[in-house]
Parts: sequence; C-alpha cells; structure tokens
Amino acid sequence: MSSRTSKLALVSAVVGVLALGIGSAMAKPGGGKGPGGGKGKPGSARLELTNTGADTDASARLDLKLFPAVGNRAERSWFRIKAKRLDANASFSLWMDDPATVLDLALVEVIGVTIGTNDEGGANYRIDTKHGGTLPFGATLATLAGKAFDVRNAAGVAVFAGAVPAVQ
Repeated sequence: MSSRTSKLALVSAVVGVLALGIGSAMAKPGGGKGPGGGKGKPGSARLELTNTGADTDASARLDLKLFPAVGNRAERSWFRIKAKRLDANASFSLWMDDPATVLDLALVEVIGVTIGTNDEGGANYRIDTKHGGTLPFGATLATLAGKAFDVRNAAGVAVFAGAVPAVQ
C-alpha cells in the first residue's frame, strides 16, 4: 500500500468520525422520540428535617420531585414527608411560611394537611399533583423554595423544622 493510499484512508476515516459527531449533535431532542421527545428530566431535592427535641428519637425527611411539562403532559410535583419513631396513631400538622405574605415570616397552618402515623409511629404523607393534589398554599415547588416550615404535634409543639430546598 502506497503512502498516498494510506493518507487517503486516514483522511477518509477522520471525515467519517467527524460526520458521526455532527450527526449526533444534530439529533432530535429527546433522542429522536418525536417532537421534543422523552419525558423530560425530573428535578429533585431531599432534606433531613431537624428534630426540635420534642420527640428525641424521631426522624423525618422531606422529598421533593418535579417532572417538567413535556408534550401533552402537564407539570407534576411531589411533596413527601416521611417520618419514623413518632408516637403511634397520632396526628401532626404542617405549618409554613406562606409565600403570598412576603413581609410576614410567621408560620401558618397549612389547611387540609394532616400527617397521621401508623401503629408503629411511621408516617408517609405525600402530595402528588398528578392525582389532583395541591401543594401548600396552591404554590409551586419554586415558590416554596426557601420557605421555613414545622411539623407540629396535636399540642402545637414543633417536632421537626426545616426550610424547603430548591429542586435541582
């Protein structure tokens, strides 16, 4: 094989590799699954809640998930509080800083949110907007980000505290 033939083969191979790279860069959004394709990448956040000392062995976390609107699918959000080692068969309420009252940082009870524990003291409270749920104050996860909240027992004592994290 002559050096000229080798050079032509090398140039041809390089051009082929470059063409593959350009083709990949020009692929349809969503991996070619139709206009806009795919399901959209969900964002999420997790926060281990601070135990205030009212129930020293209890622990809880807040999980958030945001599925962006894609195609005919509307935006969907999850807001979940998962707790363990609370009093068995008890009710707790959610108190938050209302995003509509920007200058008033007082926490107010979120109407319609009751976090109940099972007979082992565990709770798994979730709001899912896909199934008709409404986030606190009718807000979005973005407008709730940074807002302080408490989970309070039936006596009104804060058991857990935190601030809603921003979804990434």
